[in-house]
Amino acid sequence: MSKIRKFTVAAGTFGVALSIGFVMQNGDAMAARFGSDVPEVVDGAGPDVAGMSGPILPSRPTPSGELQLVVPDDLTMPDMPMVPVPPTASAAAPPAEVPDPLTDDPALADAMPDEMPADAEGEMAAAEGEAEAVDPAAMPAAPVFHRPPPRPAIRAPAAEAAPPVVPIAAPPADCGVSIDAQVGHAALVGLSLSAPCMPDAQATIHHQGMIFTVLTDSAGEAFAVVPALSDNAVFIASFEAGSGAVATAQVPALVNYERAVLQWQGEAGLQIHALEFGAGYGDSGHVWQAAARAPEAGVAGEGGFLVRLGDARGTDPLMAEVYTFPSATTARAGEVELSVEAEITQANCGREVSAQTIQIGAGKPAEALDLTLTMPACDAVGDFLVLKNMLADLTLAAR
Repeated sequence: MSKIRKFTVAAGTFGVALSIGFVMQNGDAMAARFGSDVPEVVDGAGPDVAGMSGPILPSRPTPSGELQLVVPDDLTMPDMPMVPVPPTASAAAPPAEVPDPLTDDPALADAMPDEMPADAEGEMAAAEGEAEAVDPAAMPAAPVFHRPPPRPAIRAPAAEAAPPVVPIAAPPADCGVSIDAQVGHAALVGLSLSAPCMPDAQATIHHQGMIFTVLTDSAGEAFAVVPALSDNAVFIASFEAGSGAVATAQVPALVNYERAVLQWQGEAGLQIHALEFGAGYGDSGHVWQAAARAPEAGVAGEGGFLVRLGDARGTDPLMAEVYTFPSATTARAGEVELSVEAEITQANCGREVSAQTIQIGAGKPAEALDLTLTMPACDAVGDFLVLKNMLADLTLAAR
């Protein structure tokens, strides 16, 4: 039951009580003033009402004492404290009326007593007091949501282009110079030069008075096939910077061959020509740079072969040519005519040319001969000079 209804019931009850008390105390005066319409009853007889008669009921005995209704002077309505209600999302809409089953339902309204028992009213008053005693500060506060302040946009700096990566070649673990000598057929020796710290460099090879130059590649390596001039061969490789290396090799097969060496510097235009067993220029027995033959011809005893040493791409290169004839295995007897020829070119015309020859043979000591000559004028370019005294002819016996 709502508080308003409880207050209404209490007020009505109080009004009825006042009326009853007032009538009971002033009944005689009111009767004297307004008159009494109630018939007087004498000895159990009663008047006829509308021609009707019936037994007379005995009257209720009058109470001996007077009833007094005591109304307290300090009767006041209690002040109802206002309890703050936190606003909710639905506060904007008017609340829907919820039907009160005690007032809206007729059956329940008639069955409800006009006065409540004193003990029930005390319990309700205690419950209302507890409800009124609620401290508004103790009620949970509505949650407050805070929005973080906006953050300024931070732009990352533009990525700078990375500098180009330049590969750095690792230095070789060993910068030493080495040379290796491997003996092959026809009394030839293969030389392998290694100088890791000397790429594309010019090196000079020395062997028994013969000198020529080679160029290393990008890895500092070079290779050459050299006709041995001694059975106990020594090879020396040197660079302009002063570094160098030495290799030795035993060449016992050298006794089977005779060799003639021609060496010079620069573009001298010098050549060895060998005419074997009476051959003419251009014949099959004519051996020179343009028809050098392979070493296999000497191994088979068929004839001689020619090897050119040196790399003309170097600076003032040292060049050499070596003619080899297998004197111990030839099947023919006769002579081999040897000569040195100089071609007149635009590079050597009118210039002084220096050269040297070396000859070795079985049972003969090495012989060397130096030559210095002035080449003809440039109007003779294309002609040849034949130098017969630079090399001795070979006289061979059949084996």
